[in-house]
Amino acid sequence: MALLCPFVMLLAMPASAQEQSTAPPPLLIGEQLKETFWSFKHNVLLDGNIVKMDLKRAKGKLIILDFWASWCGMCITHMPELIALQKKYTKDLQVVLVNCTNTRDTDDKIKAFFATRPELLRDADVITITGDTLLNTLLPHRFLPHYVWINEKGKIAAFTDADYISDAQIELLLKANEGTVQP
Repeated sequence: MALLCPFVMLLAMPASAQEQSTAPPPLLIGEQLKETFWSFKHNVLLDGNIVKMDLKRAKGKLIILDFWASWCGMCITHMPELIALQKKYTKDLQVVLVNCTNTRDTDDKIKAFFATRPELLRDADVITITGDTLLNTLLPHRFLPHYVWINEKGKIAAFTDADYISDAQIELLLKANEGTVQP
């Protein structure tokens, strides 16, 4: 009986090696985005309402994904700079503000945030994703704000902090894709 007890205990333990993750693996710099990245329907704040929208309209542009939260002081401080760059490079750049579920911001909280700061999104063609889980899984990060740069060819170009959000960096990436600057 004493020998049987350890074997029974082993049978009761879960076999974690057999568990398989259904989450897609994180994307790395240089990886090409798949078509599902562009066609996935996100919750997007548009004219004060939450609608379903994909990112197909951003395809072919330099994209900056800005992972942010309403309680993140640095995120809010740098948001006007990023939005000003969107206005300046409207033809070549798409800024996408990404608020993930793990920030604990709700759709109502995000609506209220922008309602008290209407100047941020006025005349700016910025996509504002709310309640995100997919991008957070594909592009994990530990700190906010966190920026993911995607070049016009749909490849992950960089992961940065706010120090790299500038005219110079945008110009560098735009020229790199024209073949005038070595990437």
